[in-house]
Amino acid sequence: MSNEVKDFYNMVKEKGRLEKGLGKIEFYRTKEILSRLLPEKKQVIYDIGGGIGVYSAWLAEQGHEVHMFELAPAAVEYAINNQTETAKFIAEVADARYGQKLGSIQATKQYFANYTSN
Repeated sequence: MSNEVKDFYNMVKEKGRLEKGLGKIEFYRTKEILSRLLPEKKQVIYDIGGGIGVYSAWLAEQGHEVHMFELAPAAVEYAINNQTETAKFIAEVADARYGQKLGSIQATKQYFANYTSN
């Protein structure tokens, strides 16, 4: 992944994207498709590359147990800080390419700094 892409996601530029323009259509359509595909019984769902947690929050509101994994520490921090009482989910920094959980936000920031310098 290029530094430009990592920087984009780590600067939380996804904030508000699904609330305006074509993003609104994307969000509505994705929810519509997921609603048709998910069984009635509540599930454990892994949101890989969950960004700032918009879909994780929606899935949690539907009663699912959601585990969100995202490479960008700032996006995970945003997701954690913006959860509501009705949309609680687990958000962790992880690199899905290697199946590696990176632990705390602080430890991950160090990993992220080292990773992007290579």
